[in-house]
Amino acid sequence: MMHLSSRSARAFTLVELLVVIGIIAILIALLLPALARAREQSRLLTCASQMRQLTLAWMTYALDNRGCVPGGETIAFPDWVAQTAGPGLASMEGGSLYKYLKQPAVYKCIGDVRTEYDWSYAITGTTGGNLGNGEWRKLSQIRSSERQAVFMEDNDNRAAILGSWIMNPTAPAFIDMLAPWHRAGRLGATNIAYADGHIAPLFYSDRRTTAHSIGADGFQPDNVDLKFLASVYAPQR
Repeated sequence: MMHLSSRSARAFTLVELLVVIGIIAILIALLLPALARAREQSRLLTCASQMRQLTLAWMTYALDNRGCVPGGETIAFPDWVAQTAGPGLASMEGGSLYKYLKQPAVYKCIGDVRTEYDWSYAITGTTGGNLGNGEWRKLSQIRSSERQAVFMEDNDNRAAILGSWIMNPTAPAFIDMLAPWHRAGRLGATNIAYADGHIAPLFYSDRRTTAHSIGADGFQPDNVDLKFLASVYAPQR
C-alpha cells in the first residue's frame, strides 16, 4: 500500500497562508486601477456611440428638410427636443429628432447618474438651426464640418438641459459647463460630436476645466482646453 510522505501530506503553515493572501492582495491592488480604467474607457466609447447616433439623426433631419438643421434650443418643435411637450419622454417625442431615433436611452450618457435629467447632450449655439426672422441654418453652410462641434455633453445646473451649449469663442471664459462624468484620462474627458459625423473625446489638460465642470469659476485665461473648444465651436473659415 502506498503512503503519502510526511512532506506531501503537510498542510500550509500560517506563515505560508499569510504569504499567499498577501500575494493575492498585491495582485488585486495592481489589477483594480486597470479594471477601473477599462470601465471608464468603455463608458466613454458607449457615450460616443450614442452621440454618433444623435448626429446621424441630426444629419438625416437636414436631408429631409431641404438642408435645414434642427433647432438647437429645447423649447418647442422643431427644436431637437421640445420641453413644452412635457417632462422626460414626452419632450423627446415632441422634438424633431425622435422620428429618426426612437430610443430614449440613447439621449442620456451611461455615465450620467443624475435623476432629474432625461438627456445629457446639447447642440452648440453655432449649429442650432433657428437663426430668427424665419431663417434656418443649412447643413451646406457648415464649411468646416470635420472641425465644427454639434453635440456636447452638457452639465446644465438648472435641473434640465435647457437651450443650446454656448460659449464666447473670443473670451477666456466658459459660459455653459462641460460634463463631469467621464473620468477617463488624467483629469477627465468629454465627448464631442462633429458635423461630419465623427466623435472624438477631449481629454482635459487643465485642472480648471475639470473644476468648472462641477461649478467653479469659468474665467480661465490661457486654458488650452478652452482654446480648443473655441476652435471647434466657431472654427475659422
